[in-house]
Parts: sequence; structure tokens; C-alpha cells
Amino acid sequence: MATTTSLRAIARRACTLRRRGGLALIEVLIATALLGLGSAALMRLHLHLRHGSEVARQRAEALRLAEEDLETLRAYTRLDSGGGSGGGGSGAAWSAIGNLAAQEVTDLGGPTVYTRSRSVSPAAAPALKSVTATLAWTDRHGEARQLRLPTLVAGLDPALIGALLLRRGDERGLGALGRHPLIPVTARELSDGRIAYKPRASGTLTWVFDAATAQVTARCQSPAGLASADLTAAQISGCRAISGLLLAGVLRFATQGDTLRATDAENPLGSAMDLDLRLSLSSTGHPDPAWECEDDAPDGAPPAATAQTVVHYACVVQPAGNPPQWSGRLDVVPRGWAIADGGDGALRICRYSADHDGNGRIDNREHPLRYAGVGEPLGDQNFLVVRAAAGCPRDAPASMGVPANWVDDSTVAHQP
Repeated sequence: MATTTSLRAIARRACTLRRRGGLALIEVLIATALLGLGSAALMRLHLHLRHGSEVARQRAEALRLAEEDLETLRAYTRLDSGGGSGGGGSGAAWSAIGNLAAQEVTDLGGPTVYTRSRSVSPAAAPALKSVTATLAWTDRHGEARQLRLPTLVAGLDPALIGALLLRRGDERGLGALGRHPLIPVTARELSDGRIAYKPRASGTLTWVFDAATAQVTARCQSPAGLASADLTAAQISGCRAISGLLLAGVLRFATQGDTLRATDAENPLGSAMDLDLRLSLSSTGHPDPAWECEDDAPDGAPPAATAQTVVHYACVVQPAGNPPQWSGRLDVVPRGWAIADGGDGALRICRYSADHDGNGRIDNREHPLRYAGVGEPLGDQNFLVVRAAAGCPRDAPASMGVPANWVDDSTVAHQP
């Protein structure tokens, strides 16, 4: 009996051991399966991260190529084509900046092949072009990728780039072409070293400037129909020595409505009109001619009859006294239109004027109503023509805030 009981106990122990062995094998298989799934997930994550890193690298390279293309466009050396290449680029003209058909970018030293294209369209402002550079490529999974980088390219005469280096203070540094910054850029340096400027191509009056001081040293004649850029020393004749100070600026036109804002003063696009400038001197004893003004206004053009939007003017005043100075007021003289407070077709003149240096007053350089004791050349003495019912638009003070206001383009009433 005892023997039978022992055998049964041994049998039960053997079955228990077999069951325990079977369970351990199942646990190992389950653990192995879970480990395999985890490894597969980690591998997938690794591949995903690697792909993301590769796409980020490709996008950074595409951004570099787009920026390279846009910066190349800004390397133009002149505004008008004159034979420049149609696609823009270093040495080309701003007016030649145009669309670029899709083309592969080679010699990058990597496996990715990029295709670069460019679209160009006019911007709201006349001296801006809206440019978008596009880079396209295909990643290793065959997915099409694209990066678009938009910007604006301004049409600024490269000859004016030296203005960025000018000192800002009581003294003026040299401007474009190594001259005083107020000498018009279109003035021509003649073979004998004189700087000649013809304010109106259709006229004959020609002024000669001192390059360092912008003083007008002579009043000459040249053939009608020649612009300053076409003058030669042999074409200048009848010169008479004078000692004149320049007074120059532009007139813009915002005659589109009776409600104007700061943006209308910043970028007025109204049509130019025929006009003259008149200087009324309050100082006395001036040599003859005491003053004379010229402009490039369209002759006989009523409002909205010309595509011209800006009128450039220049006056030369011969100062008197010791030290030589002049005082007075500059006004616009309409031709074929009227300046008045109201009435059909009446217009008013505003002047761009603000306390830019923050000294609490409007100095001669800041375009006052009446000039007093002027002993230096003056530039940027600008006017804005508006409808009589419209007030002269005001701007906020210059600020680097958000949004930034780079220049205070405020205007104030001048005439009537």
C-alpha cells in the first residue's frame, strides 16, 4: 500500500515538472515575439528619423540655393537693360530681371538633384519687383518636395549705393562718384574735370558744380536736346562765373481722392502736371541772377494726361552778405490748373516737412515754410500736390518698432 502511494506521488511530481517546462517554453516564445516587435518598431523609428533628417538637410540646401539665386539678382550694375541678359544675374540690369524656366542645379557634390525656377511680377510700388525662387526635388522615397522663397527686389540706381556710407551730422561726406551728395547723379564729369548739369534736356541752361562743395561756379549754355549724360567739354559755351547754392527736390502727386493717408504720401502715383517754381527772396543785395529754377514737368500736361509721376526741380540762388546767405520762400506756380481752398478742379500744395533731428524746430534742411540764413546747398525739399478738399497727409514719427516706420513722411500745408 505504501509502495503504491509513493509511485503515485512520483507520477504527480513528474507531471508537474512537465507542465512547468511547457510553460517556460511558451514564456520564452512570447518574450522573443515581443522583443522582435519592439526591435521592428525601433528600426522603423530609426528609419523615420533618418528620413526626416535627410529631408531637413535637403530643405536647408534648397533654401541656400534659393537665397543664392535671389542675391545674385541684387547684384545688378545698372537699371536699364542696355544689352543685359534676360534672366538677371551679376552684372545684368534691374529691368532685365525676369522669369527663369526650370533647370537642374549641378555640381553640388551630393546625390540629390534639384530643379530651380523663378517667377517675377511687378509689385505695387513702381520700383519693386516681386520675385519667387522655387527649388524642387524628389526624396529617396520618391516623394516630390518643393521650397518657394518670395522676396522683393528694389530698383535703386547702383550709383547711389555710396549713400549708405555717408556721415549723418552737420558735415556731409562724399556721395556717389566721389562728389558732394547733393550734386545730381546725372551730372556729367567732363574731360577737363568740370561737373556739368543740365536741369532740362530741352533747354540750353547748364550749371557747373564744384565736386567737393556742390557750389555752382558757372552758368553756361549747351545745345538744346542734349541731356547731361550726353554733354562734352566742347559743347559747353558762354560760361559766366557765379557763386550759387543749390536748392533741389521733387514734386509728387496724390490727386486720386479727397481722403488721404500716410501711405498716399509715401508712395503717391498721380500723374504729373505742368508747373514752375518761384523763389521770393526776403534778403537783399544778391548778384544777378539772384535765383533761377528749372524743372522737368511735362509742358502743357493737365491732370491724368501723362504717365510721368515725378517732377524734379533745381534752383540756384546766389547768396549775399558776409557770410554769404539767402532767405526767402519757395512756391509752386501752376500752369493750366489752379491752387485754391476749394472749387472744381482746385488743388493745394503740401510740403514734406518734419522735425527729423528732434531739436524741436524745422530747420532749413527740413523744409520750412520760409528759409532763413541759408548758407549751404539744400536737397530733398519736396512737395506733394493734392486735391483742395483733402488735407495734407500725416505720418507717424520714424520708429524701429513693430511694424517699423523707416521715415516720417509727414506733410504740412504750403499753398494756399
